[in-house]
Amino acid sequence: MKNQELLRKEHEAVRNKVGFFDFAHDILEVTGKDAEKFLDYICVNVISELEPKSASYTTILNKDADALDDVIVFYHGGDKYWITTLFMEELQKWVNKHVGDMDVNFKDVTEETALYSVQGPKSNEVLNDLLKDKVDDLGYFEFKDTKLDDIDVIASRTGFTGELGYELYFHPKYTDKIVAGLKEKGKAYGIEEITTDVTLTSLPTEKGYITVDDFEGANPIELGLDWSVDCDKDFIGKDKLCVLKKEGPKRNLLGFTVEKETDEVEKGDKIKLNGEEVGEVTTYTYGFTVEEYIGYALVDAKAKKGDKVQIVTSKGEVEGTLQERMFYDPKGERVRA
Repeated sequence: MKNQELLRKEHEAVRNKVGFFDFAHDILEVTGKDAEKFLDYICVNVISELEPKSASYTTILNKDADALDDVIVFYHGGDKYWITTLFMEELQKWVNKHVGDMDVNFKDVTEETALYSVQGPKSNEVLNDLLKDKVDDLGYFEFKDTKLDDIDVIASRTGFTGELGYELYFHPKYTDKIVAGLKEKGKAYGIEEITTDVTLTSLPTEKGYITVDDFEGANPIELGLDWSVDCDKDFIGKDKLCVLKKEGPKRNLLGFTVEKETDEVEKGDKIKLNGEEVGEVTTYTYGFTVEEYIGYALVDAKAKKGDKVQIVTSKGEVEGTLQERMFYDPKGERVRA
């Protein structure tokens, strides 16, 4: 099968039925009497308001309010939290630098915790057949402890595809049995094992989700994540970020489409508005659901949605139009189904 055909097949499996894949992230376990206080200090979102068995998306900033990482914090209850990250070494250095005399313990539990993602409108039906406990009662960003036979599994209603979906956490030694179970129970629902990078490109980009390519060197206000910023509490980067939240950003991460289909646009290509350079491309891919090339650009605030821009590629300029970053399901009806 040609690569483009395989990409489309796997993308559409997640959009229309169900797909599963290894979505390995590093996991830092945070415990101790001051764990809640510490996480509130390093995260822009309010961690102290989390209920047991719930999670929160948040960013971690430096003192200049630039995003160092975007993470999900899982609250297990008591004083136990998990932070999922792709940058464990950097995160460990950061937390150790800022913990001070607070009573907090850190443990890298990545080697003892595998993560598989099961995504798509049929994902709940597959897991209802696979796991001891049904997942229908899980709200968005909630999780529960359950089992597959005698295997301990955490089922979390989270994902990075823009569809109804779940993530399964379990000990890596049981990976083969989990995969076999997903294939067996998923057969009736048309499940596909996802082997390509659509889980990091076309699927999340259609939905407006960001990766390090987009947030590096930017702050949450520029990234359209102002809803996650609580200026009523103290956190690293607050002084600068909360001024920006009040006054408005100087740049924005917007979406764009191109006038003529081309695969020549790349990350870092400059964006021009009326001949003036106003920003650059951070992401570009083909969206198999929206059936066009789409991307994100971090541009000066003078550039607005609807503006016609020129994208300067290595092979010449490409005409594009700035727009809302969410190309697919802007009201979130699919992911919250």
